[in-house]
Amino acid sequence: MNPAPQSPEIHVIGVYETRSDHSGGFHPVGFASVEVTGTASVPVSLVLSSYEPTVWELSGAGLSFVETVIVNGYHES
Repeated sequence: MNPAPQSPEIHVIGVYETRSDHSGGFHPVGFASVEVTGTASVPVSLVLSSYEPTVWELSGAGLSFVETVIVNGYHES
């Protein structure tokens, strides 16, 4: 008998801003670092969300388990 397939894990990380010097019409790009640790027995999807523009830096041994990265934001990231 085959075991039931497992659903992938979804991990969501959200920030509003990564810099405090933005204002109406001025949206400087900030940086966010995410260290992915641990192991997984199913594929992992990361959802990275921010309001202000953000460059996401991913690192860590757990990256080998990440199958999909989705970036969401009001301003371009």
